[in-house]
Amino acid sequence: TDIWSLGVTMLEMFMGDVTWNFGCSAPLTLENYCNLYNGDKGIPIPGEVIQVLQRCFRENPRERWNSMIDLADVLCQIYEDLTGKCYPRARYPFPVNHTKNSNHFQRKTENLVEWDDPREWLKKALIFAGKDPHGLERDLPQWEGSRKAKALIDLEIFEEVEVLFHSNPHNNAKTLKNLALLHRQQAIVHEYIRDLPGSLTLYDKAIRFLESMPNKHLTSEVMLQLVDIKKLKATILGRIRDFASAIKLFDECLDIMSRLKQKETLPKFTEQLITLLTNKAIVCSSMGIFRDAITLFNQALNNCINLREKSENSKIPYYLSVIYLNRAGCYWRLGNIDAAETDMKQCIGMLEPLLTGSKNNGKVHFLAKAYMNVAVLKLTLQSDSEADTYLDKAYAMIAHEIQIYGRTELRSILAEIIGLKGNLLKKSGKFQESQDFYAKSLDILETLVHLESQTEYSDRLVILYMNMGNLLNRMGKKYEAIEFFDKSTTLIHRIVDDENRPELKTNLGMVLANKARTYAELGNWHHACQQARKAKEILEFEIERTERTDLKILVAMVAEIIKGNLPD
Repeated sequence: TDIWSLGVTMLEMFMGDVTWNFGCSAPLTLENYCNLYNGDKGIPIPGEVIQVLQRCFRENPRERWNSMIDLADVLCQIYEDLTGKCYPRARYPFPVNHTKNSNHFQRKTENLVEWDDPREWLKKALIFAGKDPHGLERDLPQWEGSRKAKALIDLEIFEEVEVLFHSNPHNNAKTLKNLALLHRQQAIVHEYIRDLPGSLTLYDKAIRFLESMPNKHLTSEVMLQLVDIKKLKATILGRIRDFASAIKLFDECLDIMSRLKQKETLPKFTEQLITLLTNKAIVCSSMGIFRDAITLFNQALNNCINLREKSENSKIPYYLSVIYLNRAGCYWRLGNIDAAETDMKQCIGMLEPLLTGSKNNGKVHFLAKAYMNVAVLKLTLQSDSEADTYLDKAYAMIAHEIQIYGRTELRSILAEIIGLKGNLLKKSGKFQESQDFYAKSLDILETLVHLESQTEYSDRLVILYMNMGNLLNRMGKKYEAIEFFDKSTTLIHRIVDDENRPELKTNLGMVLANKARTYAELGNWHHACQQARKAKEILEFEIERTERTDLKILVAMVAEIIKGNLPD
């Protein structure tokens, strides 16, 4: 269906309009347009492209293009044949293996939050409703297709479960608890398919059901389940950058945990506390409150160590690796490179033994992130060769997961790795290669943010626009550089205004500083000083707020511009 939809989009581009109501009529529309085209509207479609579109619209999906990349290869070749020029835009950055393992589907999100097999829930619901669960497999939808298709089938079964639970005429505590835990399952699947608003709505329902239970049924176990659901909701709020709501919810969870601790020690109590402290710390880090984040990471780390001393828990190495990975980022932002490097070594030491052979369990992207962060540290320490090695490792791992297992949710990490490779090439003076890598990274991030509405990656797109602007400036393409700086500032203003995210002011200050320098180099001192003053005000405030000493270099640069001096 994706191939068909792309063909419909291409046909609309040639026609300049949509003249049909249903996508299924696209083949007939294509035939009529080609036969009746008279130049009044739209543009003629080259014969080679007509053949491409006809294959997109084959009735049997198996007769269409095998993949988007096959289709892109043919279109690029047509472009080169018709124009006599090489296709100018960067291609997808890794060789493609078309043999995807469609059976490699695990019921867990990118952050390793798992949901249950809905068939087990259906059996439970049938018994709860007084019905015979025997033979239910015959009536279930066939579990096949892509990873997303399989997740949607799970949701379909969960909806049947919900109907059965609601069929109980007694709104008793057991029904409320079953519905709450069911909505938790559904919310996780919605997160998996990137429907974050749907996920939040379901978490809200789950919270309401648990909080409406009579006090006598609010056992320590139920309260711990309530904490878990609120924590998962808060984590998503952090992802969509609603930081104030996320922190408020985390604090509610910690308050419940403090009261639970006074009653009894539950088997899952410490584990829940570790993830709660870690997730809150990650949100604080995203807000630029690095010292508070480190304090929370330290508390989570101490709980991990205590748990390890008391029991053999297979999740402890994973918990520790996440803490070390994210705490390293905080240390790096605060300029403590040695502490950051130590944490990254600890993280890799925890993860590498977990991911050998068949032990992947969906965690490979955490190790790739660790390699990526080590590469950033090595760049800071001028160890470019080591940085390149770590980036290649990270790249190979993520590319393999996307190619072989179809894990398209990892595209954002791939874009980040490719962007860092562009940084390294820029630093080495290989400007054209750097531009190619930035363009590849932009292709992915712009698709995620602008076409798929995954706005949680807007921050990365802002930085990438700025990096591309800096590169073009160094290549002497100063007006093109300003265009990219403008893209970055436009996106920042939209996010700050629409999503109330003042923490992005740091990025705004950085972009304005670089834009001021470019104007100064063009000799446009009026615009240079105007941008420099804005940048100085923002950056000085952000240094005080975040304690980021690395921003002082930019403050010194814009101060020179304001004095009328061209910075070195």
